[in-house]
Amino acid sequence: MKGCRLFNGVVVSTVLLVVPFIGLAQGWERVFPGAFGAFGNQVFVEADSSYLIHSFFDSSPRLMTVSKQGYETGAIDVSGGLLTGDIITTMDGQLASGNNLSTSAPSDSNDVRISKFDRAGNTIWQYTYGSAQQNQRVSAIVQGTTGHYAFAGGIGNPSTTTGYVACIDEAGNELWYTGLFGSFEIFDYQLAATPDGGYFVAGSRNAFNNAFYMAKLDQNGNVEWNSQDYQGLYVRAVATTADGNIAFIGEGSDFTRLVKIAPDGTELWLQEWPSRYVTGLVETDDGGFAYLYEKYEPNGISKIGLVRTDSNGDELWEQEFYSFPGRNSGSDLKVTPDGGFIIVGSASGESLNPEYSELYLIKTDAAGNAITNVIEGFVKYDLNEDCLAGADEMGFENWVVTAQGSARNYYSSVDELGFYRVRVDTGTYEVQVNTPSAFWVACEESIPVVMAQFGDTVGVDMPVQSIGDCPLMEVHTSASRFRLCEEATLSVQYCNQGTAIANTVTVDLSIDEDLEFLGATIPVLSQNEDTFTFDVGAVAPLECGNFTVNLMVGCDIELLGQSLCTEAHIYPDTTCLPVDPSWSGASIQASAYCEGDEVKLQLKNVGIGNMQEALNYLVVEDDVIMMIEPYTLESGDSIEIALPGTGAFYRIESPQVPFHPGFSMPSAHVEACVSGDQSVSTGFVGQFPLDDSDLFVDLLCKEVVAAYDPNQKSAEPKGYQEAHFINNGETLEYFIEFQNTGTDTARRVVLQDILSPHLDPGTFKPGAGSHSYEADLSEDGVLTFTFEQIMLPDSNVNWLGSQGYVAFEIEPKPNLPIGTVIENQASIVFDFNPPIATNITWHTIGEDFVVVDIGTLHLPTVEVLVYPNPFYQSATFEVKGLENKPVTFQLFTVEGRKVREAQFRGPQFQLDRRGLSGGFYFYVISQGAELVNTGKIVVH
Repeated sequence: MKGCRLFNGVVVSTVLLVVPFIGLAQGWERVFPGAFGAFGNQVFVEADSSYLIHSFFDSSPRLMTVSKQGYETGAIDVSGGLLTGDIITTMDGQLASGNNLSTSAPSDSNDVRISKFDRAGNTIWQYTYGSAQQNQRVSAIVQGTTGHYAFAGGIGNPSTTTGYVACIDEAGNELWYTGLFGSFEIFDYQLAATPDGGYFVAGSRNAFNNAFYMAKLDQNGNVEWNSQDYQGLYVRAVATTADGNIAFIGEGSDFTRLVKIAPDGTELWLQEWPSRYVTGLVETDDGGFAYLYEKYEPNGISKIGLVRTDSNGDELWEQEFYSFPGRNSGSDLKVTPDGGFIIVGSASGESLNPEYSELYLIKTDAAGNAITNVIEGFVKYDLNEDCLAGADEMGFENWVVTAQGSARNYYSSVDELGFYRVRVDTGTYEVQVNTPSAFWVACEESIPVVMAQFGDTVGVDMPVQSIGDCPLMEVHTSASRFRLCEEATLSVQYCNQGTAIANTVTVDLSIDEDLEFLGATIPVLSQNEDTFTFDVGAVAPLECGNFTVNLMVGCDIELLGQSLCTEAHIYPDTTCLPVDPSWSGASIQASAYCEGDEVKLQLKNVGIGNMQEALNYLVVEDDVIMMIEPYTLESGDSIEIALPGTGAFYRIESPQVPFHPGFSMPSAHVEACVSGDQSVSTGFVGQFPLDDSDLFVDLLCKEVVAAYDPNQKSAEPKGYQEAHFINNGETLEYFIEFQNTGTDTARRVVLQDILSPHLDPGTFKPGAGSHSYEADLSEDGVLTFTFEQIMLPDSNVNWLGSQGYVAFEIEPKPNLPIGTVIENQASIVFDFNPPIATNITWHTIGEDFVVVDIGTLHLPTVEVLVYPNPFYQSATFEVKGLENKPVTFQLFTVEGRKVREAQFRGPQFQLDRRGLSGGFYFYVISQGAELVNTGKIVVH
């Protein structure tokens, strides 16, 4: 998940002044775990509203970039150790940091290093400061309005510490140094640039014996004034304000003070509250302020507090964030362009690693709301049929709950205990659970929920009952890429989606003749040629299991680009759901094979009844429909189409008979059937859906490759032609493949998929994976697959073992407009390295469109163009090279019947699809008696 985990927590709001709600809240919370701990130190808002996070993972500095939605998008390599201290963003868009190099005194080397570096982590310049007689440190760095860099810190041993401010120019050359405060055991320094080019510095003695000192310096380092007012105040943050004044905030033994002063040190106002551990201060757009604090509770629990004030420092509201029952602390705060806030810090507690903290990122709206409202509850098997989610009843892991609202929908996956939690905005929702089969039905199809105000939490349990006592077996397969003459792994996942135990479950796995079976993680029960049978034993309701098969891809170089297929069939493959009485008993099965130099395509009625009405089958050659014919079959009868083996791809498909149980759509294909040295058409198998819509069967076809991207995403079906056309409502199966090409073992891999807005998260179904994983669906439609302790070796040590993969199914949203493009991309994070983006897959919704195959040009001086192609209503034919001579266009059906004829003069003419029924047509363009162009047109 780009290194982050999404969650829904609890936010308690103690609103002192109600802020009107306008539009949807823009809040979220994210955590980013480290193997041995992580925390956020600083956050910066970028020009495009994304974020730059200065953080520490496993005690190492890390700069990570995060999208405005809160997902990691990249990282800056800071392995050179430039970021042990704080950083700033510079006026020219680069970065600068102030670091302490030595922790003991005296030191033989420089103790302070100021660095400027670019967004790739490359050092632009470095400035070092210190002496062998004193211990120097830097606490704060700023860039002044003149462009110069100033930094403040302490010099000397703790008992004799003095303060200083130093300044360097834009190239890192020292300009001046000013000593401050005398020997007062200064513990911490805060620094701010003032509008006049000068600087304001505040120093505090220590946390137990507070003493406060402040000074104003001009741009040359001269002290304009200093003061020891506000004794007992430990200043935590300072800021210069838009009106040219200065604000600072800190705490004493029993108070917290926010003070605003004029540039000459005159106090403008002071606000005081009970003592709070303050960690950040910002000015808001209206001249008010917001600050962070950490609120300690009994038993080691702490909360992040966010307080908003007006321009006089009077408190408007306070929010507390404690999504984890441990320590929650904020370290930095910024205002976001939408008037909200971004907070970075750390969190720990029961739902996280109990030994280590995790980086905690919070985005709020202008009222401080991060999690606005929560709908939560349990989805459980209602065994006693009382429509209550009992504590001892089983939960339905990985089912999806949808909260349907008028403006948008929200989603949540169900965890292993049956619990779900989904964040929503204010409004009215219908909450429903998406069951995986017709055997399961919720006590209530949907439950209305009204979220009237921010902070509402509504409990909605969704008890689910079974409608019968019957198993329902489902099988999924996924595989590593098929690389020529190398091993591949195939993962077989099986589940019982029914309501009763399946006592004797077997899986038949049929493999392509160009795949060699090497072994499996469970014994082979029997073998019949290229079909292997596995016994997986008894499978309880909603129980899942998996096993892995090792295969060897053939070594024939001609296999490159061809698709090798496997078919998994799980038994029992029957259900006890009632059969529609209107079903005739007929059942169509398609097959295709190569026999000698001929392609044989067959449809057979394998059912017990006769077809009651004719259906149309179609035959596709490469990506063009070459025939559409009606047919009827009695029980046991078949029809066969024989075609020459020219190396073309052929596919036969037919609808299933009406009211047939299940979801089968009979189809079969032949690839690379050829005699002699003809070329072979490749790349067409994946364009079309496979006949595996029934739960008990799964087909997998993968193209044989040589070189490839080790981290990639693909989809099945790939879609028709270059636009990747699919029909509305067609299920998509995505495959995410990854490989550890690093130099060490990857212990943890996280895949994140921010789903296209055109996909329906409510239809998400996790599939087979190479290793054990946890799947999570967030309320905003983000999928996360986490492979904990995967221990993936690097590719130099174990090529096959370095690979992994996962598959999932999802459907487009219903009734998408024709031409809608569905794009999707995943990111892959190995341990805590920067995310790797996969390629982008895409599909186009395309029903009732027309495709033109230009075919053969009979005159070498002529060029024919068609655009758009495919088209929906009309297309332009452009004939170049005829010098404005009269041209005739004729359109014929496959039977030779002429349906269109038109004459035109000039380079262009329009073809209108009106009146053309679905099917296959030939066209002829001629000039007098001379042929110009012959081609094909397919109307879908």
